[in-house]
Amino acid sequence: MMKAIYLSMLFFVSVVIQAQTIAIGGNCAYSNSSVSNNAPYTKSTNNFKMGINFQYAFDAYFVLVSELNYEQKGSNGDINYTNTNGDITLTYNKTQYLHYATLPVLFRLQYGNKLKPFIDAGFYYGFLVNAWENPQTIGIDHTVTSNFNRSDAGVCYGLGLTYQLNKQYTLSAEWRMNNGLMDISKSGNNARNQSNIFQLSVIYTLNGLNKKVDEKK
Repeated sequence: MMKAIYLSMLFFVSVVIQAQTIAIGGNCAYSNSSVSNNAPYTKSTNNFKMGINFQYAFDAYFVLVSELNYEQKGSNGDINYTNTNGDITLTYNKTQYLHYATLPVLFRLQYGNKLKPFIDAGFYYGFLVNAWENPQTIGIDHTVTSNFNRSDAGVCYGLGLTYQLNKQYTLSAEWRMNNGLMDISKSGNNARNQSNIFQLSVIYTLNGLNKKVDEKK
């Protein structure tokens, strides 16, 4: 998996060199995430993501998209406490929060003039910065980073719309699905991240296609 990521990064660099348009921007997003095979944390949680966008357009239809994000993931579950007879005496809800630095790379196909629907697909790599549980229990360390592997990687795909405000600025709205392919748990139970993301972005075009589109009008 890691070798494939490194090779993909090299390919990414070679593609960027050939791009006709380079754009940068920022994004913020709501996400609903979960971790499979992570009992008792079997429910999804509401989280967020924010970061920097980079876009490299080859023509009016094909765009390479990359981001550098800070992303919160995690899962939720009910914790049961039992007495010596095995009877449940207390149940309360607890959430595990996993904080990642993520780098998604996607190939986008778009169509249109000012308003452009698009679909995209690619992969992501994530590095676990820290992990903790909430609510915290007095006398117990709530940090659980050591329970998880640092690296995560998977596939991502989505669809959305962009709207060109002027020669430089474009707005983007996107739904994206991330499916982890790596076991993030050190216990070896094949725990994998999954998240639905609803993202808004503002993009600033440094040169190229937006200007050319306007000149044709």
